[in-house]
Amino acid sequence: MEKLAYLSAQINQIVWGEGVILLLLGIGLYFFIRLYRCKVLRLKVIVKESGKLLFQKGNGLSALASLSTALGATLGVGSVVGVASAIMSGGAGALFWMWVCALIGMGLKYAETVAAMKHRRRQKDGTFLGGAFYILEDHRLTFFGVLFALFCIIASFGIGNVVPVTTIVEAMAPYVSKESMMIVLLLLLGICLFFGAAFILKLNTWLVPLFSIVYGLACVYLILLHREQIPQVFWLILQDAFQPQAQVGGIFAFFSAKALHYGISRGVFSHEAGMGSAPLAHAGAAHAQIRAQGYLGVLEVFMDTMVFATLSAFVCLLCVPDHQGSAITLFTAAFESGFGIIGVLLFRFALVCFAFSSMLGWIYYAFAALRYLFPYTQSRMVYAILFLCVSVAGVFLQSDLLWEIADTCNALMMLPNLFAIWLCRKEIIAV
Repeated sequence: MEKLAYLSAQINQIVWGEGVILLLLGIGLYFFIRLYRCKVLRLKVIVKESGKLLFQKGNGLSALASLSTALGATLGVGSVVGVASAIMSGGAGALFWMWVCALIGMGLKYAETVAAMKHRRRQKDGTFLGGAFYILEDHRLTFFGVLFALFCIIASFGIGNVVPVTTIVEAMAPYVSKESMMIVLLLLLGICLFFGAAFILKLNTWLVPLFSIVYGLACVYLILLHREQIPQVFWLILQDAFQPQAQVGGIFAFFSAKALHYGISRGVFSHEAGMGSAPLAHAGAAHAQIRAQGYLGVLEVFMDTMVFATLSAFVCLLCVPDHQGSAITLFTAAFESGFGIIGVLLFRFALVCFAFSSMLGWIYYAFAALRYLFPYTQSRMVYAILFLCVSVAGVFLQSDLLWEIADTCNALMMLPNLFAIWLCRKEIIAV
């Protein structure tokens, strides 16, 4: 297991090397600047336009369902455990780079959402399907579209399966054995897989907003309890953000800094901008208001990283400054300090719900990729069986190894997706 963990870490360092980080930041910065100049990325416009869509319905996804599904795939595991993992691995400065990644990611998320909407296809049942695979297919690059769909399915077993499973198991460890938790989890997942995408959408539509509000208010309360330390934490974040590894020099030292590496990679894990996953949900929206759906994508990144990941990071830095133990242990201690045993139960239950909604979101993404690859087969049943088998394995796997694998899967999805949105950059700007 140690050799496998070492190998995964080495592969992760390669796929998240200087070239990939420069590519992500470069393309993201291009769209951010161009869209801001076109008055697209303005807060007032984003709130106004996205608010109009949230409760519209039609023959397909409502805008609220698409946003909840996309947020459900990231909140909790990405915005809670992910941000704590980034801080423990790369220091407090990792949060700064998560902010940078999120600001740039807003432009990327708008671009990939708009592109997915423009190139989506109406299915025989009247619903819509879209994503990077159709964008690449329309540019006569079907092979890369197939690769993206395959990477999406593979990623659903990592970022969307074993990582949330280990989070759920660890959160419930003091109360339920691994074996019992495995049985309950398999039962719940089996029900969701059996009823399919429509059931998943309905469940996420009420599950995600409810626990997002509860968790957010609890974090605000904990931060206010330590409000006199907030300036010192801000200074610590900025100071650590530009601390490169001592053994490397020059520009490579900057891009080798742990804060930058984990801030960018876990930032992408948190908001998924550039990966092309969330547009699989947004492209299923019933309406045809392309620009407005793009604004929902921007709102998703803002809520995920600038709100929930930031709240989580400040709770971690303010309430448990020594960062000893796992991410869940840190937050458990923080919530216990503010709310007592009720806080512990609240946090652990909310985290379980977030992690489960993350799994549901990624199941929906995988179903979309399967519909593209195998439109006339019963591939969903085969996938469901494999998903359940991987979930069983995830109960007993090491969490540090899984985070490295999840980061690698993110990069594999991201590369063909960035290529796709770069190909149609002119039509994205023109929307």
